[in-house]
Amino acid sequence: MKSYLLLSFLLLFNAGIGATDWNEVLFESAENGDLLKVKQALEKGAKVNYQSADKGGTTPLMIAAEKGNIEIVKFLLSKKAKVNIKDNEDYHSLMYAVRGGNLEVVKLLIQNKANVNAAGLDGWTPILDAANLGNAEVVKYLMKSGASVNDVNTYEETPLILAAKNAHTDIVKILLKQGADLTLADAEGKTALQYAESAGHKEIVEILKKNMPK
Repeated sequence: MKSYLLLSFLLLFNAGIGATDWNEVLFESAENGDLLKVKQALEKGAKVNYQSADKGGTTPLMIAAEKGNIEIVKFLLSKKAKVNIKDNEDYHSLMYAVRGGNLEVVKLLIQNKANVNAAGLDGWTPILDAANLGNAEVVKYLMKSGASVNDVNTYEETPLILAAKNAHTDIVKILLKQGADLTLADAEGKTALQYAESAGHKEIVEILKKNMPK
C-alpha cells in the first residue's frame, strides 16, 4: 500500500515538472507579436483576461496594445478581452496604447468602449500621457472621443502645462484650438506660460501670449 501511494505521488509530481503555463505563454506571445502562439495558448485553456503577477497585473491586451501588435489586439478583443480591466497602478489598456504611441490601436480600443477619461496612479489619464509624450495625433483623437482638454492629475498639471513644459508646440496649438485654459496653474502655482518661459521655449511663449484672455 505504501509503495502504491509513493508511486502515485511520484507520478503526480513528475507530471507537474515541465508543465506549460499557458497563461504565461499567452502573455509573452501577445508581447512578442506571435499571433499563432496566442491562439494556441487560448486553445490550451489560457485565460484571455489573465493578469500577470510578475508584470504588475498587466493583461495580454495591455501588453499587445503597448507594443502596437494590432492583429493580436483585434484577436483578443474578438475573444472578449476586457478593455477596462486595470493593472496594479489602475491603468487600463488605453493607457498602454497611448504610451506605445500607436494611433490605430488607440482608435480600436476606444471603438471597443475603452474609457478615455479613466485615471490611473497619481491621476494620470490618456490625454495627459499623450500630451506629455508629444503624440499630437493621439491627443486629437482622444479629444474627439470625449477626453477633457483641461484634465488634471494629482499635481494639477493640465495637458497644456505638460505640452508647454516639454516643448510640444503642435500639441499646444491643438489644445488651444480646443479651448484649453491658459490661466490654470499646477500645484506649484505655475502656468503653461511660466513653464515655457523658464524653459526658453520661445515659439510656445509667443503662441501662449497671443492667446491670453484680454
